Amino acid sequence: MNRYALCIGNANYIVSSLGHLPAAIEDAKAIGEELTSLGFNVDTRFDLESRDMAVAIGGLEDKIKQYDSVLFYYAGHGFEIDGVNILAPVNLNPDDSKSAILYDAYKLSELMDLLDRADDNKVPKTKIIILDACRTQLNVRGGSQFFAPILAPQGSIIAFSTSPGQTAKESGIHGIYTNALLRYMDAPRISVERVFKRVRTALVNETNGAQIPWEHTSLIGDYYLNPNTIYDGTGYSHEAIADSEYIFTRNSKIRDIVSGFKSHNFYQQQDALKDFKRIPRSEIDDITADELFVLGRNIYQAACGGCWDCQRFIDDFGTCSFISDAAKLHILNGMAFEIYYDSRGEIRKNLKGEYSPKVIEILEKEEYYGSLMFITSRLEKEESIFYIPGQDEKVDVSVSTREADENVISDVKEKKSRLSNVLIVEDIFCRGRSIYYKTYGTEKATVVDWDYRVVNKTQFEEELCEKMSVANGYLSVNYNGSIVDDKSALLIPFIGFNVHPSEDYFL
Repeated sequence: MNRYALCIGNANYIVSSLGHLPAAIEDAKAIGEELTSLGFNVDTRFDLESRDMAVAIGGLEDKIKQYDSVLFYYAGHGFEIDGVNILAPVNLNPDDSKSAILYDAYKLSELMDLLDRADDNKVPKTKIIILDACRTQLNVRGGSQFFAPILAPQGSIIAFSTSPGQTAKESGIHGIYTNALLRYMDAPRISVERVFKRVRTALVNETNGAQIPWEHTSLIGDYYLNPNTIYDGTGYSHEAIADSEYIFTRNSKIRDIVSGFKSHNFYQQQDALKDFKRIPRSEIDDITADELFVLGRNIYQAACGGCWDCQRFIDDFGTCSFISDAAKLHILNGMAFEIYYDSRGEIRKNLKGEYSPKVIEILEKEEYYGSLMFITSRLEKEESIFYIPGQDEKVDVSVSTREADENVISDVKEKKSRLSNVLIVEDIFCRGRSIYYKTYGTEKATVVDWDYRVVNKTQFEEELCEKMSVANGYLSVNYNGSIVDDKSALLIPFIGFNVHPSEDYFL
């Protein structure tokens, strides 16, 4: 994407009554450097007088025609006079007459006209205008420190560092607004509107509501300051997708490590993870995407098998500094794939859900957007999946229960006091179908007097989340037959249960 940015910082005003804005130049410089790192072609200007400011901003008209998108950032004084919004060049004299001030100032309406005029009517370019203006009261009739209402041209967003009636604050080397913007603008796969929302939240918290940014927008679709997405894994080989067929090269750095994970021996799995952590970061980057993908599959499998070290690896995945971001994504793609697909690359009848809520939590973090897209693009084709990571809708489940026999109730209450009732989970329904099966075999799950586990409501729903691979908070459970509360004991098969999308699918 071909992108341009103009950053202006006006700090050293000639007239003493406007004062010095020490943060303005540092703000414009820092924003320019950040935009350069994000792939923008950046021009940064400081302390511009009237003519130079008009020429610099006027040049945006040609830039809009040359580039896919244009960003304009301004730090300095800004005013409103009789409904006219102005940006102040450093030679502006607030003691002049109103007409003289309007002559010297740069009018925002001229920028709006320029943006509108330069656009291709068929395909509007994206225009981002960010105004971090310290609004000092002008002593002229009609003068105000507040910007008048303004309409954003099509395909643009105008961001103000304050709401009407507030002034922009400085703190240290940067203004508070720009300091927050610098924290969030490089977040990957976050739309610019969400960046500004994060900035607004931060400033409300930091200033106790004394400074609240706001925006006007007419953007069409999402625009990303940091457009870089993560490799989505579409190039993995058939052998990696069906990893029972995968053969490591003779000089592979992780062949023996993966073999250790496959051992089903806790101590060998623990040693395998230690061996992986000993590989220098630079050498991990040399490992092929296929091998990292297969490694991720086997780390997740070991975690589900009870390897505590592999579980901790997943828990701490976001802070694993010995792995580069690129390598992390292939490993995460493998872990996610292992939840849903077997060693032949086919969708599982029983999802491998023992640690899936934690992996889904990682997938739904914004920095792992590419991995989320990798797995969801596959799962959208699978009608049997209850929950696709990233979806907004909750999964509704109905659980049928009945009161246990007296001898079971007595046995359970003897072991666990203060129970209100003891209930047997008879069936689980989702999408109008029974999904409740024993761990082994095809028969329906049942509980007999001597063949049950006792769990509370929270434990049961957590286990159900794992079985269905549903993100925490996205399972809605309705109990039929009896009232189920925190004092209820729920009985489920001792050998465990699985869930299947439907009898037709399973059989």
